[in-house]
Amino acid sequence: MEQITYTTKGVCSRKIYVTVDNGIVKEVQFDGGCAGNTKGVAALSVGMTVDEVIERLLYHKGEQFYVQPDEIPFIAKQTRIVLENCGKFDAESLDEYLASGGFEALKKAMFEMTRDEVIEEVD
Repeated sequence: MEQITYTTKGVCSRKIYVTVDNGIVKEVQFDGGCAGNTKGVAALSVGMTVDEVIERLLYHKGEQFYVQPDEIPFIAKQTRIVLENCGKFDAESLDEYLASGGFEALKKAMFEMTRDEVIEEVD
């Protein structure tokens, strides 16, 4: 059996661990990411060949396959707003969140703005 570790880029999961035996996926585990999506992908991948998993999961247009999300033409043109920090730090680590500026808006709202300014900003 072969153990493969893939470090992701630009998505919420940090790593993907795959166990392969004779070219067949036996187990898939994700480090981070949306539990519903990762469990679904893991369950659907088991029993498939590695090539089948890659063909089904990678975005492709015609014969062109895209490995990273930001390589996909329609995504490359987009500006991430809500998910702009997705994959940049460990979402389960409060220290990493604080180091990346987490809670700065809350701090500003609580200590630098009046009640009316907060309402105006949110409205």
